[in-house]
Amino acid sequence: MNNFREYLAQKGIKLKVVHFSEGTRTAQDASRALGCEVGQIAKTIAFRAGDRPILVALCGSSRVNLDKLSAQVGSSVRIMTANEVKKELGYTIGGVPAFGYPNQPITFIDSKLFRFTTVYSAAGTPNAVYPISPQKLCKFACAHKAEITQ
Repeated sequence: MNNFREYLAQKGIKLKVVHFSEGTRTAQDASRALGCEVGQIAKTIAFRAGDRPILVALCGSSRVNLDKLSAQVGSSVRIMTANEVKKELGYTIGGVPAFGYPNQPITFIDSKLFRFTTVYSAAGTPNAVYPISPQKLCKFACAHKAEITQ
């Protein structure tokens, strides 16, 4: 199952998914559409450590520091290609959710997201997001809070 809405319904998680006619594929697009800071967009980026996918949720204005992420994972990491993301996670780049997978990948949430009360995360498509507290996002994704940005 790679449908975020189905996952939410199955788990009884109630989130208000907001759809936009124009895409919110980038953090800048999403922040303009929502009227919020770019940092409040919790973009999710997929990495690979060996044969394991790794997800990282971070502020839309931040970049992952690969050395810090590698130290957290315990091995070198590389960003997944668009084809790998679609094939292995079932989503296209710009719509990758931080949680909602049959087998949740190891997930990290950058500590900078916790400065916000509410963040907006991708809901499975490049034109849908949902508001959530960083604490709930961390809980739902079974994520590790870490300092992994530049």
